[in-house]
Amino acid sequence: MSRRSSPHSPLGHVLFGPADYRGAPPTSLVVEAMVVACGGVLAVGGAGMASVLLGIALDQAQAVGMTVVGGLVLFLLVARAGRLLIGGVCVLGLLLALSVPRATADSIMAERGQRQEVVVTAVAAGNVHDRYLCSVRRDDGTPVPVRLWRGCGSAVVPGDRIGMVLDPEGRVPPRGVEERGPMWTLVRCLLLAGSASALSFMAVLRSYRLPPVSPSPREAPAAG
Repeated sequence: MSRRSSPHSPLGHVLFGPADYRGAPPTSLVVEAMVVACGGVLAVGGAGMASVLLGIALDQAQAVGMTVVGGLVLFLLVARAGRLLIGGVCVLGLLLALSVPRATADSIMAERGQRQEVVVTAVAAGNVHDRYLCSVRRDDGTPVPVRLWRGCGSAVVPGDRIGMVLDPEGRVPPRGVEERGPMWTLVRCLLLAGSASALSFMAVLRSYRLPPVSPSPREAPAAG
């Protein structure tokens, strides 16, 4: 029977971090872990939110957040934190970086979005999650520069009318009307942020290693 690794085994040190202290961890280490955990998650979320508010495209805003996640992961690698914990922080951080810009855009549209009906001119099957994409135009014949997937489906045909939401300030591109509100995306972001923060805290807390002990003068080998 194979032997399972524990946090105190050599393999456990690699996966979870050594945590070379007995009893409570040093106060300075706890403070560092809190700063990294809170600061890292706030940086990821703040970068994605600020990018959307500045009018940056959604995919570019997500890329900004993912870059911040890369910096956090790099710090944990330099600190020689547990590899399993670093992997968890990376996955949760990337999911957070992808979710925050969408939640921000949803909140903006829910607060100041203007609804109007548009005419479908073409329907195409998308490549992501079996979505359908509708090309639409306004009543005056002006085509909308983006295709809509919210409110579009296999039952929609050219000539149908679907709902569209516009941001009067133009920071968020037009989108179809969605029945669900922005609350579920905000809850998802909060859950991801809390999980990523807790995992980052644990990764830093367990990364502590005792400094190497230098031999005393009595133990030093005699010369000659």
